[in-house]
Amino acid sequence: MGRLEEPWTEWNSSIEYRTLYSDTYKNGVLVHRSAKRALLWLAEKYPVGSSLDVLIRTDERLDHIYMRVVRAGETNHTGYTGYGCKVEMTLTEAA
Repeated sequence: MGRLEEPWTEWNSSIEYRTLYSDTYKNGVLVHRSAKRALLWLAEKYPVGSSLDVLIRTDERLDHIYMRVVRAGETNHTGYTGYGCKVEMTLTEAA
């Protein structure tokens, strides 16, 4: 995604995600995240432009982070593809 202009947070945490027109959440990994971008590792293949609803749970809240895939690439985790995503919107629910 080019030169980073904002700080990235190392997450390396499990997430649940789905495509926007699916009812079924699947498991993936959030590797890095900033306010505008994220790197996900997902076991399924998605084309650039796919829209995802990513769930991140903390003790205090549940965040739905809506992202759009902007690039795909290899990972060092067998069976997973890396996806560079643009964060489009975050909705927070009280846990």
